[in-house]
Formats: sequence, structure tokens, C-alpha cells
Amino acid sequence: MPAITPKVLQAEKHIEDATPLFPVYVQEYIRDKKSKYSPLTLSGYLYNIEKFLNWLLEEGIVDAKNIRDIHYESLSTLAKLDVELFVDKMASEILSGEDDNEPKRRSKTSVARAVQALKSLFRYLTVETEDKVTQEPYFNRNVMLKISVDLELESKSRRSKRIEKKTYKSDEIDELLHFIDEEYAATLSSRKLTYFEMNKIRDLAILAVLFGSGIRGNELVGLKIKDVYMKDCYLDVIRKGDKADSVAIRPSALTYLEEYLKQRSKLYSVKTNYPFVFVAKSPDGTVKQMSNQTLIRLVKKYTLAYGKEITPHKARYTFSKQYQAQGGTLIGLRDQLGHQNIETTSLYTTESMKEQKDVVTRMDKPSN
Repeated sequence: MPAITPKVLQAEKHIEDATPLFPVYVQEYIRDKKSKYSPLTLSGYLYNIEKFLNWLLEEGIVDAKNIRDIHYESLSTLAKLDVELFVDKMASEILSGEDDNEPKRRSKTSVARAVQALKSLFRYLTVETEDKVTQEPYFNRNVMLKISVDLELESKSRRSKRIEKKTYKSDEIDELLHFIDEEYAATLSSRKLTYFEMNKIRDLAILAVLFGSGIRGNELVGLKIKDVYMKDCYLDVIRKGDKADSVAIRPSALTYLEEYLKQRSKLYSVKTNYPFVFVAKSPDGTVKQMSNQTLIRLVKKYTLAYGKEITPHKARYTFSKQYQAQGGTLIGLRDQLGHQNIETTSLYTTESMKEQKDVVTRMDKPSN
């Protein structure tokens, strides 16, 4: 038993105060680990788990109002890249110290501890838990098994190269949309073909908007008719904390969106003034606002069939790369993506090795 020091008492109070804020499965984790970890260790783990869950909300990777509402199924489908980017954020985030004029970052040990906290939680959920009905763990896929505690040592250029492999180039976006429009139907059974033909125009618009604006998945499904400004090429979106914001969108994406809106009432039997842009029809014929989980499945379905699977979140990286390639500034991209600080945006915008070589080669050219 640890000595009852002020730090231990503070850690115990943190655990007690934080527990009700977490989802039920994390509360179960806390109860289980209280007898196995010291209060200081468990308190530190909860701090990092809370940071991670809040980051998932901020980036629109999960669909929930607060961290308590995040279902464990959302954790079972997390992409390795998403977790890696959280680790990158932890490593690069500037912390305020005693002297704000001397910014500092987390130590390698602190970042490694954050990874260990998530590894502990995911092991509990995939190995140590037991569902009351199935008597099996809550889920089986443990993305944290793929995460190294040394990720914070990775250089920006190497991270850029890794991320670049999982994003789309401009011509690949065009090829994907063409594939869905002209070729995807040939891969389907007659039953699935009917469903696809009803949703094709909507789905093309969804992908075009994601790739053409860089908005989060939950911002897209929350988009309303009144938020679309066709003539001026921008969208109004609601960020985290119900913060209203405006983002630019590529005119080519609006072409797909305009075509969908023209046919939406006919395809889904909704009134033209139904507020939400993107709707989905359930098997019983009920039409409602599309959910974030439906969006994630939709993007996965098409990109997997095309041969390069991505998530809505990775579409943001694709947009960021192209924004930067066209000369966009880091500050402009920060505002477009809705980030609160420039350090988060910098994770999306590192230069590729080719860009670095081009710059260095130009240095050999004589100046005028």
C-alpha cells in the first residue's frame, strides 16, 4: 500500500471526481484497476484517457455529445492512423509553464505514459471484460496492439510519408467518384443495386463535400439546407461546443451537392424544407437525418471497393494536403479545419520528401 501522502490523496480525489464523467465501460475499468494500480498511476491513466476521448470528439471521429456517451463500438473501429495522430498531438502540443515566454512540450516519458494508459484500457475491453449475455469481451479488435510507445520520436517528414500513403491524390478523388458513378453498380447483386441506385447521387455528394471542404463527419451530417451558400461557395457548420463557423468549399463539390438537393425530395419523399441536408431511409421507410456511424460505413464501403480504404477523418488529411499544395497558409487551414491551435493543424501539413528535395535543389540555383 502506498503511503498516504498529499499527492496520493489528491490522486484518489481525482479518481472519485472523474469516474462519473466517463462511459460505463471506463467506470468498470476504474473499479477493476483500483486494486491493481496505485492511485497515482490510475489517476494519470484517467487523465490521458480523458484527453483521448475528448480528442475523438473534437476531431469528429466519434459521434457523441460528450465523452460519457461514447460507445465502446466506436473504439472497436478506430483506425490506426487516428490513434497515431493523437500520439503526435500529445508529443507536439505546447504546454504553458511557469514562464509562458518559454514554451515546452511533453517529455517522451509523458507521451509513452499516455500510450500505456490507452493500451491498458483497450486490453481491458478486448481481453478482460465479459459481456453479460455473450460472456465474451466487449469487442475483439485492439488497435492499440499496433501502436508503438516510440511514436513520438518519429520525424515530421517520416510521419508525412506514412500519412500520405493513406490519403488520396487529386486525380484519385476524381477516379473514385467516377468509379462510383460508372463502375460500382456492376459489382452488386440485384437487391443491393436497387438500394445503391436510390442513394448514388446522395453518396457522390457526400464524398465530394468531404474531400472538397475538409469538414468533420459530424459537421457534415449536421449540415442544414440553410447552411449551404451555393453562389458564394461556403458552408456554415457547427463546431464543438455549438460554435458556429463558416468554411469554404470547392465549386466542383457544390456541383454534386446541388444535383443531390434537386432530387432529394423525389428520392426520399421529404419536404423541400426538411432541415438536414443528408438523410437516410430506414427499412421501414422512415426518413431521418443521417447518423455519423452510417456516414463512416458509407465511406468505408465505397473506398474499400475502389481499393484504397479511408475514413471521413482521413478525407480531412487529403483536403489538408491539397490545400497546402495550392499555397494555402497554415493559419487559413487552421480556420478551415476548425482547430483551436496551430500545433494541431501542423500535424496535417508536413511537407513530403519530394517537396523538401525540390526546395533544397532550388537552393543550388544562382540568385538573380
